[in-house]
Amino acid sequence: MIINKIDFKHYCFHYPFSTTLVDELQSTVNTLNPQDFAQTRKLIESAEQLPIKNIQLIMIPNQLTVILYQSLDSDTIVNFGFFESINDQELVNQCFDFIQTQYGDKKQLVGPINFSTFFKYRFKLNCFERSNFLGEPNNLSYYPSLLEGCGFSVDKTYHSQYSSAKALDVILNGELDLKLVEQSKKNFSIKSIDKNSIANYIQDIYELVIAQFKHKSEFNPISFELFESIYIDEILNYIHPRYSFVYYYHGQLAGFNFMFDHKKYATENKLKMSDSCSDLIYKTVCIHEQFQGKGLFKLMNGYTLAQYPHGISTTGATMEDSQFVLNYSDKYGEVQTIDYALYKKHYENN
Repeated sequence: MIINKIDFKHYCFHYPFSTTLVDELQSTVNTLNPQDFAQTRKLIESAEQLPIKNIQLIMIPNQLTVILYQSLDSDTIVNFGFFESINDQELVNQCFDFIQTQYGDKKQLVGPINFSTFFKYRFKLNCFERSNFLGEPNNLSYYPSLLEGCGFSVDKTYHSQYSSAKALDVILNGELDLKLVEQSKKNFSIKSIDKNSIANYIQDIYELVIAQFKHKSEFNPISFELFESIYIDEILNYIHPRYSFVYYYHGQLAGFNFMFDHKKYATENKLKMSDSCSDLIYKTVCIHEQFQGKGLFKLMNGYTLAQYPHGISTTGATMEDSQFVLNYSDKYGEVQTIDYALYKKHYENN
């Protein structure tokens, strides 16, 4: 428990950060929550290429880290990300009190978002016994209560859904509509995605993602170069070509879905494996607005399921409440829902 008042000015650093400081940050993050730091380092080194401003790092070695920033087009919201802390409510309270003095004319804090929703954001709320999948928040279990303890509330909620091999076999054993597969082939040019072929579609994928998510308040666009060098570079090692596809309609990208090999990811990153560990992660699904509400998602889902062998498990990840469409729990059982939240805090003195 923190007793003395901390002078956070001694632990606050403005961007750009020195190499020594980033090395110290890596040590602190890995002490609190072990993870692959490579993407974090790339992001921090590339921050000047992102549409953000007023970047500050608060770090007390081996105790707490948080990075603050603002979107270029926002004067009232401060975002925070890269949050790590020991389980000490008073420490976190003092930290966010200091942040309020730094951004006192702003109205709201929102996070955690690591610079952009292309990268890790939100806090995981439950199912901590499960190994983290690619792109999933890997926060410690007490982080949400630390935020709530200093006045944050949930802004948005999200869900992933683990479906056991038994649940999916029910579909494959008779409820999969094979007509969807034939209709998909008839109406769309469908191509498998892997680390070699994605170069043919990467520009179209980038443009579709930007167009479909730019209206979301938490979305922060990134350049094509960063999309290719950081985001795509990370996922290509784990994308599963048997279940990942682009769908073209008369030369236009209508939609795509990425499926990842979770067991490969977990093994290479030395993550804890449980009996309910998914074989596959069904993540990053995007449909052009011209084709939304016209059954394309159903076609894509049916076509992908038709490629499954029996005895495979999957997790549909990470969907906002309004997009929670892979809901098999009532019908098939053997399903577990994993919850996440994005937090906000209003300044009462504004």
